Amino acid sequence: PNKEAIDKYISENGLPAVTSYTDDENIRALVKAEIKLRVSTQAGFKSFEKVSNFALIDKEFQPGDELTQTLKVRRNIVFDKYAKQIEAMYK
Repeated sequence: PNKEAIDKYISENGLPAVTSYTDDENIRALVKAEIKLRVSTQAGFKSFEKVSNFALIDKEFQPGDELTQTLKVRRNIVFDKYAKQIEAMYK
């Protein structure tokens, strides 16, 4: 998640500071609500297109690693690097 936006949300809503964005239930609930709002039938998505599960990671994708120089996702690198998190979503 965008750390600046999350930190702003935390300070505006009086939530306790977090050390890890991936483990905090308030952050997870915030992201889940945002996904539900943006990927909904009102936004033009079909029921089978909705996001049912997701995982958060602590760092943004970096050009030259998970992203190409033109900021396209290197899917094979992401799949290899985050295999445990991806597998956990399907259990």
